[in-house]
Amino acid sequence: MAQDLDDRLATLLRSVWWLPVLRGLLMIVLGLLLLVEPLGTLVALVWVFGIFAVVDGAVVLLQALLARKRPGFGWLVTEGLVSIAFGALIMLWPGVTALVLFYLLALWVLVLGVVAVIVAVTQYRARDLAWSGTLVFGLVGFLFGLLLAIKPQGTVDVILTVYGLFAFVAGVVMLVSGFATRTLARQLAAAARPAERAGTSSGAGTGSRPGTGPTSGPTSGSATGPTTGPGASGKPAAGGPAGPSGPAPTR
Repeated sequence: MAQDLDDRLATLLRSVWWLPVLRGLLMIVLGLLLLVEPLGTLVALVWVFGIFAVVDGAVVLLQALLARKRPGFGWLVTEGLVSIAFGALIMLWPGVTALVLFYLLALWVLVLGVVAVIVAVTQYRARDLAWSGTLVFGLVGFLFGLLLAIKPQGTVDVILTVYGLFAFVAGVVMLVSGFATRTLARQLAAAARPAERAGTSSGAGTGSRPGTGPTSGPTSGSATGPTTGPGASGKPAAGGPAGPSGPAPTR
């Protein structure tokens, strides 16, 4: 039973490990873009954040669909939908200013962090081994969002620096989490193979063991058949070698 659970878990992890890696790469690229090649206009910044939020939400939804039998499925769907909604809101907001963009991004990061922490708690209660990476990502997002909400900034340069740092750090966390998931899947698969071989060999040995199955019938028959006749108790039979049983001769 435990071997079957390990096999199913390894198969599931192998099918989803690349999605956190993809998400982490997208965040790292965004962070480097904001830190190394700052965008000069607010319009360009709005479109970059909006497109990234929509793509990130789509990746999260795909991850949720591939792992729909894992704990926290509903919260992953919520996280994906929230990212898509915020991306569309950022791009469609009429006459957005730097301060409005800052607050929208702060709220988005804060909501992502809270949802990720809830997903991590759900995974931990279900003994899902991916809970640690999800928890670290959620704490990073929550702390960044809380810090941004407490100290709002209305300049483009500050937005670029702060969100560039967040995207880079969160991307590294997701990247490490994805590769750790792949390593865990390989370890579970490697541990399941020797157990499967041992089970197969023990089954074959039990089937070929002498003295079991059809061979027990004749053995018991030959042992009991002949001994049921006269003299079976080990005493000499009447009229046997013990001599005649007639009256003794008279003198």
